[in-house]
Amino acid sequence: MNIERYHRIKIYCEKNQMFSRGDRVILGVSGGADSVFLVYLMRMLAEEWNLELAMVHVNHGIRGAEADRDELFCRELAERLGIPLSVYQGNVPELARKEHMSEEEAGRHFRYCCMEEARQQLGFDKIAVAHHQDDQAETVLFQMLRGSSLRGIGGMRPVRECIVRPLLSVRREEIEEELHQMGQSWCEDSTNQEEIYSRNQLRRRVLPYLEKEVAPGAVAHLARMAGQLQEVFQYLEGETQKALERLTKLSGERLELDADGFCRLSPVLQRELAMCLFERTAGSRKDITSRHVEGFCDIAAGATGKRISLPYGMTAGKDYGVLWLEGMSKPGQENGWKSISENLIWDAQQDSLREYYWKDSIGNQCRVILKKVLLAELSEEKSKEVPKNDCTKWFDYARIDSMLEFRHPQEGDYFQLDCAGKRKRLSRFLIDQKIPLERRKRLWILAMGKHVLWIPELNRSSAGFYVNEDTEVVLCGTLWTDVQ
Repeated sequence: MNIERYHRIKIYCEKNQMFSRGDRVILGVSGGADSVFLVYLMRMLAEEWNLELAMVHVNHGIRGAEADRDELFCRELAERLGIPLSVYQGNVPELARKEHMSEEEAGRHFRYCCMEEARQQLGFDKIAVAHHQDDQAETVLFQMLRGSSLRGIGGMRPVRECIVRPLLSVRREEIEEELHQMGQSWCEDSTNQEEIYSRNQLRRRVLPYLEKEVAPGAVAHLARMAGQLQEVFQYLEGETQKALERLTKLSGERLELDADGFCRLSPVLQRELAMCLFERTAGSRKDITSRHVEGFCDIAAGATGKRISLPYGMTAGKDYGVLWLEGMSKPGQENGWKSISENLIWDAQQDSLREYYWKDSIGNQCRVILKKVLLAELSEEKSKEVPKNDCTKWFDYARIDSMLEFRHPQEGDYFQLDCAGKRKRLSRFLIDQKIPLERRKRLWILAMGKHVLWIPELNRSSAGFYVNEDTEVVLCGTLWTDVQ
């Protein structure tokens, strides 16, 4: 590998604090040029930083023989380089149909679920993915053209909790050049040539045109802008948190803040704080638009007695210098979770139990679907095999004998580790998982009293509710996360 290029990537990793000495790292490998280069790069970094590596390949069940070719290629590469490989297979078109998502969105979610499952099972620390500088420029341009917020234009972060992107400083052409010099082949995904997808049109037509005809270096400039915007929003997040703590209080079921103090904030900080308050009350920003944010800011500057209706059943108003926001959430449940009773009526015509949206402890937009269903109906084959390769958990419904609720961790919570009944305090379990204290406070758990059934964000469930040969009815929980 070109030494100058290698040191440039290494410095980028150090600047963004991607790895610590001795880290154990999952490598997401598709067989494409970028992921193959990632493997070789990480082998070199592993020698310097004493890293332990493992590879994960995901067969989406979409491209038939071509997907099987990619899987075989990755198996041979892993064997030749002496790196352990885990292969996951799924039916992404079916997932997309069931969850009303595009195949691209469902595929991305499935990949990250598989990599996270491997990380948890192996006890690894990080997940490295192979997005490069061209991918970043494409993401920025795509978000700009679809009318995204400035936050969306910031693109992909180099580090997002345990997910790292070492190649964001490298061009696609550099990656291919390195592989050619090594004599290393890779697999081409034929769908990347299909211009029916907007992103492919940007990749194949728009970005090359910008580089050649408008501004040489356009890709690097877009990627640099993304990095600068990320720094701006990191600063804004800190200032927003300070304003939130200084100006707001919880009064009953209502968030209240000083209207004059709010108006003294800069307009950009007003908008950030308004969005933060909406998320805190509703648990999602999915249906919140700039019109809602501006309406809230207008109320703050207007006369007393004004009211506006907002998504998720929220209402905002101003009374005698107090700006307030209230919605469907209850005290202690600001993110919109509601308690779930085991006495729910089972309707054979509609097995969806509840659907929730919220923001997890590291900022991902999440959706959880809970449904109660006969085990025999969970697959066309009437199989009782518990799912392993996605973010779905099954719980034996017969063992649920009191109210279930989603909430934050509390003193005395415990987790059952095995079917023999071995327990561990949740606080100790989270420490062992190396979850920082502030993040532990923000985690959402599904609990029956003090017994923790499920930690969706960590993809972990209690052994006390495992499905067995006697199970007839299960509670299914499925987590979808919008990861950038």
